[in-house]
Amino acid sequence: MKHIIPVFLPVLFVISCSSPPEIKPDWVINEPNTDDEYWVGIGIIEKPLPDDYREIAQQRALNEISSQISVQLTSTITSVVQELNYDVDEYFSSIIETRLNQNINYVEYVDNYESKTDYKAYARLSKTKYFADLARKRGKAVSTSLEFIAKSEPFNVNSFNYLSSALLEIWPFLDQDLDVKSPDGNQKRVNLASYIKIQLFDYIDRIQFIPETDPYILKILSEDGSFYKANCIDKKTSKALANIPVLYQVNDKEKLSPGISNTDGVLSLNPFLDGKISKPTHISHAIDLSKLVDQNLISILAPMVRNTIVALEIKGPDFAMRSDEKNLGKKLDPPFISSAIKEYFVVNLSGKFTTENNADYIISLAVNTVPRSEEQDQYGFYYVYANAELSIISSVDNKQLYSKSITQVKGTHPDLKLAGNKALKKLLKEIKLELPKIVEQL
Repeated sequence: MKHIIPVFLPVLFVISCSSPPEIKPDWVINEPNTDDEYWVGIGIIEKPLPDDYREIAQQRALNEISSQISVQLTSTITSVVQELNYDVDEYFSSIIETRLNQNINYVEYVDNYESKTDYKAYARLSKTKYFADLARKRGKAVSTSLEFIAKSEPFNVNSFNYLSSALLEIWPFLDQDLDVKSPDGNQKRVNLASYIKIQLFDYIDRIQFIPETDPYILKILSEDGSFYKANCIDKKTSKALANIPVLYQVNDKEKLSPGISNTDGVLSLNPFLDGKISKPTHISHAIDLSKLVDQNLISILAPMVRNTIVALEIKGPDFAMRSDEKNLGKKLDPPFISSAIKEYFVVNLSGKFTTENNADYIISLAVNTVPRSEEQDQYGFYYVYANAELSIISSVDNKQLYSKSITQVKGTHPDLKLAGNKALKKLLKEIKLELPKIVEQL
């Protein structure tokens, strides 16, 4: 009997142990292209794969979509962007990224595929949804922008914030149709971005600072007169402008100091900078844009800012002197202690002495001498003691700013009167030591 051994069994066994052929999705074989309906992106990562390979592949797919979204660079749009001092390429690159991020919910992650060599993510973005969303957001931005513009009148410090907000609202849509009826009421159609820029320029130009005098006279140690003052007004209406922020510098010092106009529109600045500058010769100031508009708009508006420069003249305070100087009960002639005090304030403070009605400060001085005895001592000397009461009063509020008693300053001499004179000369030395302390109190 013959034995027949089937030859097909090993073949079947071989087939059953072989791996099935790799089936690639159609989009991997025939990579889809962007068409009228979708922007398409394929993100690819080669093996070995990192831990977050899925997220990386999806992001690369998004980047590819982003690179395909074009912005129509018409000459008008380019002109508007350049007028606003933006870098054209940087601006359009920025808004494409922004818009893609805003449309992230519309991106479809269609499929993914992992082969022996790489991992791929397939994403697409509907053009219909993208442009519909863009039109909706542009319309909303224009509407909001017009509301901000309406709030910017009548002109005041808040007008800058409203116009700044108005421009930022439409900033992502400068490549879109932004022509509207002019917000000022006429029927002319204007580009909204250009209109806002012109309005901002106009508002800056309308701010005017008028110094009370030019050159400006500063009074040293005057409670009010030692400050530089200027009226801040609207050049168009002549009305006071409150809360306008400025930066100022004195004698071209590098450091800028802040200031602001008060509710009456008066700008009051300290040119002495709390003692850091002893002899100011001029002051310059300009509006502080950083306090008025968004920082992105500062470079646009900076060329329109005017710098006000005013020369300064220093005038000392006005003093009046009440003095009663006696030596041994007789008035001094000349009254040399009060004369020395006057000289100090004239030389060191550029002061001027006048009547009490016109004075900023009133100096009160009482000096007398008293002998210890009417008789000489056993050595033939007289002993005389000098005393002084010195005070300063502010004539503004009648407030005493300084008061000092100096007593028992001794003078000796064989002649009684000359002993008194010696005591007075010693007293004067002590008073001179007090004068700088007096200045500190003013």
